[in-house]
Amino acid sequence: MDDRAVFSRAWRIVSGHRSLWLFGFIAGFGPPMALFQFSGNAFIAFPRSPEELRGLLLHPSFPWVWAGISLLALFTLVMWLLINASGHAALIVLVNRAEEGAAPTLSAGWEAIRRYGWRIFLIHGLLRLPIFLLAGASVLPLIVPIGQALVEGRSTIPGPQIDLGLFCCCLGATIWIPALILFSWIEALADRACILNHRSIRASIAYGWNALQRHSGQVIPFALMLFGIGLGVMAPLYILQGITGYQAGQAPDLVSAPGGRRLPLMGLYIAELAINTGTAMFFSSCWTLFYRQLFMAASDHASQ
Repeated sequence: MDDRAVFSRAWRIVSGHRSLWLFGFIAGFGPPMALFQFSGNAFIAFPRSPEELRGLLLHPSFPWVWAGISLLALFTLVMWLLINASGHAALIVLVNRAEEGAAPTLSAGWEAIRRYGWRIFLIHGLLRLPIFLLAGASVLPLIVPIGQALVEGRSTIPGPQIDLGLFCCCLGATIWIPALILFSWIEALADRACILNHRSIRASIAYGWNALQRHSGQVIPFALMLFGIGLGVMAPLYILQGITGYQAGQAPDLVSAPGGRRLPLMGLYIAELAINTGTAMFFSSCWTLFYRQLFMAASDHASQ
């Protein structure tokens, strides 16, 4: 298989069909770096002292506030996954239609979301949930002693506890980061098995795992090339955001930046959304073309 031909064909599909851009935005939609930077800035700025934070933790209403924030965060995560899954479902169907000579229309995209959106959402959720749980568990040994010290009013934490917490974080990262990359490849194959081969959710995940094992020599190099393309496109943007925010004198967010810095920062965040849209379309097209050539062509040949 010629991967360069797949990339070239995917680019022609993306640039030649404007209907894909709407669903590319949906598939690539996510909280930009601005949200994480603003959240980090807010966490550092409030409360302004350990005493204020301790008072907040000991406040009688804190458990209810924490429960509300947790539920809101969970709801936001679910909605984000559902939106992304809907966009991916539409892109897979539209790119497949383009390859079969049919028009990738907006109506076909909305119909794909209606038919496959929930299935792709469940595939993504089932594959990503273990990663989220593992990542959360790896940081607990560091968060728990910090929280205990704040509640007890201590300004220091025993060194062994910090060392253990940092060790667990690093050990967890060495597990969940490679697992996240591996599961993203299984997810890409499972999505297409569900839509293009009309498999069930469970069968699609199993097929994605088996396909990765049987064709690792083709899948892994292809996926690594896409990963390199994404890294090469996004890394310079994040570096520019960091430099611009550093020059502003604080973390790069639109609220705290001086007036003269807000316009370039806003431009960078808009550029981030645009790049997310473009990469979502291009990567989805590449995976769909790759799947069609490697798996569907083989099955069609075997059935003849």
